[in-house]
Amino acid sequence: MSSILLSNIKRSYGTQTVVDDLSIEVEDGEFLTLLGPSGCGKSTILRMLAGLDQPTAGNIMFDGQRVNDTAPGHRNVSMVFQSYALYPHMTVRENLAYPLKKRRVAKSERKRLVAEISETLQIVPLLDRRSSQLSGGQQQRVALGRAMIRDPDVFLFDEPLSNLDATLRAHMRAEIIRLHLKLGKTMVYVTHDQIEAMTMSTRIAVLDGGKLQQLDTPAEVYARPATRFVAGFVGTPRMNFLSGALVAGEGGSLFRSDDGIVEVALPGLHAGNLAVEAGIRSQDIILTDSGPSGTVTLIESTGLECFVTVTAGAHDIVVRLDESNGLRIGQTVHFGLRPGKLHLFDAGTGLRINLPDEAAQ
Repeated sequence: MSSILLSNIKRSYGTQTVVDDLSIEVEDGEFLTLLGPSGCGKSTILRMLAGLDQPTAGNIMFDGQRVNDTAPGHRNVSMVFQSYALYPHMTVRENLAYPLKKRRVAKSERKRLVAEISETLQIVPLLDRRSSQLSGGQQQRVALGRAMIRDPDVFLFDEPLSNLDATLRAHMRAEIIRLHLKLGKTMVYVTHDQIEAMTMSTRIAVLDGGKLQQLDTPAEVYARPATRFVAGFVGTPRMNFLSGALVAGEGGSLFRSDDGIVEVALPGLHAGNLAVEAGIRSQDIILTDSGPSGTVTLIESTGLECFVTVTAGAHDIVVRLDESNGLRIGQTVHFGLRPGKLHLFDAGTGLRINLPDEAAQ
């Protein structure tokens, strides 16, 4: 196994900075996901870990050893790609054995390892097929097997599930989780899919514009997003946001939305007049008999629950409700917020403003 340290990594192409002063420590045996939108620098980071690209500045360390100038073949990492990268003219058996053949591993040992990996990934019936005869999920399992057979210290995954349909993605997520539990190897996984990040990771590094926004456990990223960007990127449906300001109130501050529709008392928070954005997740909005009101403009049913859009002034607020809520389009409803569930972000910096009960934790 191997620990990884990225220290003040910068990667520029001409005048464009793709990764900007990034520092992350990946613990031995950890499953770290690099999560962010297209162009955030996550795949560039993975390529630098693999040795396929070089940092403009900073150091990459494997087990305390600097590897900036170490060739890809000498880093003992395996990479699984979105495109599977299988040889079409070879059978599954030959694809699995090829990395060992290149290393001149004895034929008997190659045969043993192919059999072992095939059993682990349940691809024994596929061994004599060519890749063109495999489904997307089967091809991805073979690609995983070819990465595993080299017994690397580090596994690198570059959006490996993005070509699969929803059912296969869910199945392969479970396969990779089981693989990590079985092998205990260090894994770094790149995706733009927050569901993959939340369900698979030990920790998540959320990136935007080449900068690290937050590095934490999935539960912490969801419950206490460090920035406005993280709050809006992680969570389905996305967090509701209201622009407004903190003003002096009795025993603390008061959040007041710009349109005056929503006011929330924040006792113990003593902040001067400050422009903020307030965030609230859909499950933390409740329907009430009084208070702010709006009109039901959209109902999206999943079979188990409903996402109901309530239009209040200029805001479309999404509320998560039971399927049996009985609401209809055009109905007027009143709503409120669950106590202690408001998230506040400085409108200028986008940084989280911790409320008094959070600061005590």
